[in-house]
Amino acid sequence: MTWEEKLAEVEYYAGKRAKEEERKHNIINSIKKLDKKGYNKEEIIDTLIAVADFTEEKISKHCNEVLTK
Repeated sequence: MTWEEKLAEVEYYAGKRAKEEERKHNIINSIKKLDKKGYNKEEIIDTLIAVADFTEEKISKHCNEVLTK
């Protein structure tokens, strides 16, 4: 593997990791906003599943982290 190919691989995975971090940040912010509006945990999960491409497991995990703080 040349250094150019290795660099491209590193940049690819760095970009992928950054996208995942951004998605996590978006989920957490959405949970906080819906919680402030008075939504309960189930309503938050149902709402985020309906409007975003997130899995129930991922949303539920972040809900537990955010709502128990």
